[in-house]
Amino acid sequence: MQLPQILSQSQKGQGRPPHRPGHNLVLRFKHHRDGTLRCLHNPLVPATNNLAECDLRPLKVKQKISGSFRTKAGARDFAVLRSVLETARKCRMNALDVLGTNPDELMERFASAAPAPET
Repeated sequence: MQLPQILSQSQKGQGRPPHRPGHNLVLRFKHHRDGTLRCLHNPLVPATNNLAECDLRPLKVKQKISGSFRTKAGARDFAVLRSVLETARKCRMNALDVLGTNPDELMERFASAAPAPET
């Protein structure tokens, strides 16, 4: 006697079948033609999004370790603090010096250390 197979949601025929990775890449090139190879024309645009992922990783680790943030204000404070520290790191500033600096003076220091955006 054969036992009945339990089918997962994707095996039941609901939704569209997944595309192969190469097909997804072609669709991404087609739909986002202007931004796909922007890094070749503008040297300020990185070729990967690794920096953005590295910026988000500590937030996700903190969220997973603690289960979640207890309050919205706590989450907001953590996000502001991480943002300031990451900006300081990218501008090669000392984190302890940055934390003891007046916020108005800090904004001026960040603005002078950051490269000017191209238009």
